[in-house]
Amino acid sequence: MRVSKVTRGSAEQPVNIHLEGYDGRPFKPSKSMRRVMVQIWGADASQYVGKSMTLYRDPEITCGKEKVGGIRISHMSGIDKPVSMPLTVTRGRRAQFRVQPLADVEPSPVRPPAPLDLAPMWSALKVAGITEPGEMLATVKEIVGRDITSSDQLTPDDMAAVMEELKTRMEADHDG
Repeated sequence: MRVSKVTRGSAEQPVNIHLEGYDGRPFKPSKSMRRVMVQIWGADASQYVGKSMTLYRDPEITCGKEKVGGIRISHMSGIDKPVSMPLTVTRGRRAQFRVQPLADVEPSPVRPPAPLDLAPMWSALKVAGITEPGEMLATVKEIVGRDITSSDQLTPDDMAAVMEELKTRMEADHDG
């Protein structure tokens, strides 16, 4: 999972790691996992953006004497061989923790939005008796309330507003 941003957390959880695909649900690393990130990526968390890691649930993590489970890091980008480091397991006891290299992955390309199908709106304008291209554009500008020089400046909301207004006008003409 690629880090999309890092934000300040609370005193107990000082850093929130936001990951692509998990909008609104940041990874709040434990003290041990923060130490792993600092060891491998450095202390400046703002530099983590764009880097990747693999997370997993470890059911063996304890709080006191009770197994509560927790999230650990298994792989991280930016390293070319496994990295081992001692981490505190229980008070006074440390164990080696190993992180495997994660190949840097190209960011997924951002796809442009699909072009808006304006045919229904142009048809509705024609049905409403507005057939000249200049008159059609003037009517659309009037309804959306802003200057438009081409149809590619229209949004789905603009199109819905035009369709609704044309429907209202046609009903008013039909009733009157």
